[in-house]
Amino acid sequence: MPRTLIGVDSTGIGCIKIMKSNSDDPRTTADTARSKFLYNSKFDVQPHIWGFRDFNANTASLTYAPSGSNSSNYEYATEQGLYYVRNTLFDGLQYNMPVFDVKMVRNATWPVLRYKQNIVTRKWSGKYYNDNGGYYATLGASIEPWCSNFASGIGAFGTLAYGWFVEATTVDDNDDYNKDESRRQTVVIWNLPGNSGAITDAQPTTPTAGKRAVRITSTSLKIAKPGYDAATATGTQLAFDSTRNGVKIIAAADVSMPTGNSEYDTGIDLPDDVLADVHFYETGSVYYPSNPQNLEFGADYYFSGTKIKFVNGKGAGRARFMIYARDGSAPSSGSNKVLRQTTIDGVEVVQFLRPGSGLVPKFADIVIDSRWPAVQLLAEGYFAVGTGALTQVINVSNASGMFLMVKYMTVHGAGATQHGSFSSAVRMPYVKTLVRTGGQAGDCTYARIIGTQVTFFTFRGNPGDVYLDANASGHPEVTEAVQVPVTGIRYYIFGIPA
Repeated sequence: MPRTLIGVDSTGIGCIKIMKSNSDDPRTTADTARSKFLYNSKFDVQPHIWGFRDFNANTASLTYAPSGSNSSNYEYATEQGLYYVRNTLFDGLQYNMPVFDVKMVRNATWPVLRYKQNIVTRKWSGKYYNDNGGYYATLGASIEPWCSNFASGIGAFGTLAYGWFVEATTVDDNDDYNKDESRRQTVVIWNLPGNSGAITDAQPTTPTAGKRAVRITSTSLKIAKPGYDAATATGTQLAFDSTRNGVKIIAAADVSMPTGNSEYDTGIDLPDDVLADVHFYETGSVYYPSNPQNLEFGADYYFSGTKIKFVNGKGAGRARFMIYARDGSAPSSGSNKVLRQTTIDGVEVVQFLRPGSGLVPKFADIVIDSRWPAVQLLAEGYFAVGTGALTQVINVSNASGMFLMVKYMTVHGAGATQHGSFSSAVRMPYVKTLVRTGGQAGDCTYARIIGTQVTFFTFRGNPGDVYLDANASGHPEVTEAVQVPVTGIRYYIFGIPA
């Protein structure tokens, strides 16, 4: 049985800890030895996904949700597959400008949920003489920013204090110029700030006598951070809570990915709507969102039974992934057995369950499962982006023995897209390479992982496009600036024990 502590550790603090190895004592192992813990309620921040939402193509006329709302108070409005989304759709979200990610489904395989992780679209325009211009860009360039003071300019959609635009389309995506079209976009919202704002999670405080770290009743399971009483603690004063499950990684690996079809058996039945973060790379360094020297690299992926499957039409390489415990089915019902020790497929398991869950719990019932480590936040921060081809190096001091993944947002000032104007924005990163010059565009960013060091690359001040003008005599070369430059990067380095 995995070594588990429910009680007071050697520092005198009440907590719950589950160890990766039974050779490590949960009472005496230092909290700084991050790679030894599957769960530790003493960590300052327990990252969690606040919500998921699927936006599907539709042919409906203008509709507001919830029913009875209007242009001034809707949570989202949709028309012909176009969605304007307010942050109020994600009830209780702590941050107005959150970290978010979007998973796109490949239309040609619908209804199979085959995700397009690293598609590259060739930007084309009739203003390019002999197609001499434009750029190649990864998926993030097609995802709209999350904005403040988002003014659509259309009365039916109004102004959103904080919000986002989504387009889901029935257009197929087989040609090189429409790879970023999708019949379904799934947005994943993390309860973390996507801009320069501070994390507002309650920090551990000095424990005092009489405060309980764990409280289990017929209706709730609460595990408090140090210094808080589980009987009264709420929100981010709690490390783990049956009403707000943390992020559980049900499978993670770094696997070889040959050209063609390949698969990895997780050993766990995977719902077809489970979600993953995947970093594709060739050898050595891991790049996110892509290696700028080889944009046409990567694969689609989908889930079948216990397997994640890759469809790789590019060169052989590797895939580093984390699969999150997400299931659209409702929680189970049955007993109030919260602490469960059992054997599953020959593995001894410790579980903390939502009170009232059944004998065969669903993902929604499981607060803690010793098979599935919680995501740890190893490093986070914000840095301003200056002009030029610059790098920012982050040495992750507590990452020894950890399996690292990078997530970051680019931060922008006031500007506009074709869907509206805004005062500020955050957006998913992307790699963008100019066709005519071969260099990186000014809004291109990427990160490289080598060991426990993460390096960010930025190119602010480079052109947004360079082309020969098809509409001018002599077809002179035109250089266009990036419309809304990157002003900063908000980054998070996640990890689980390797």
